[in-house]
Amino acid sequence: MRADEAAAIAAEADIDHMSLDGTTLSNLEILMNSHSNTAAGLLWSKINHTKSPHGSRLLRAWLLRPLFRKIDINRRADAVEELASGGAAVAMSEARLALAKCGDIERLFSRVHSMGGGARTGENPSKPGHHPSEHVVLYKSATHTKRKVGDFSRVLNGVRAAAQILELFLGVDIQSGLLGKIVCTKAEGGCFPADSNERLDRKQAD
Repeated sequence: MRADEAAAIAAEADIDHMSLDGTTLSNLEILMNSHSNTAAGLLWSKINHTKSPHGSRLLRAWLLRPLFRKIDINRRADAVEELASGGAAVAMSEARLALAKCGDIERLFSRVHSMGGGARTGENPSKPGHHPSEHVVLYKSATHTKRKVGDFSRVLNGVRAAAQILELFLGVDIQSGLLGKIVCTKAEGGCFPADSNERLDRKQAD
């Protein structure tokens, strides 16, 4: 087997989803029907009960790129089934309220990062790696600064709301490995830092 063939096989093995092109989406009327150009009565309108903008975008991406490996489909189905019954369902109903308070933290993070550049004392502004905003003259700097502070405050509030989800699932016996990664701490194999709230309190105090 040639090296390029081996590389192609390895790359194909990393693909875990299908991709639906525009023609397929139009024919299947997944996102928009051809009669009223709305999502009324379609699959998207039936499954989209998300509470946050970034959640809606993620669900849409999943819909447009469906999984095709049986093991991956089963893992996701097991997580959904667990969220639909028992203690996880109770925690999820409360978590949805917290998610509604998160706002669009995905785009807020991007905005705060893009506006967070600042020249460091003693360094050449033309040096590679400096943020483009370092070379911009702002004629409404007060308004710009106020907007930056407001965005950062909304990020903190959104992350704090998301951190509540961890507390809601603390007493729940999670069986799904996929769900456990989402609602457990890093020490338990999840994605949440164990001291999320403490870090947020210190950041807000600063």
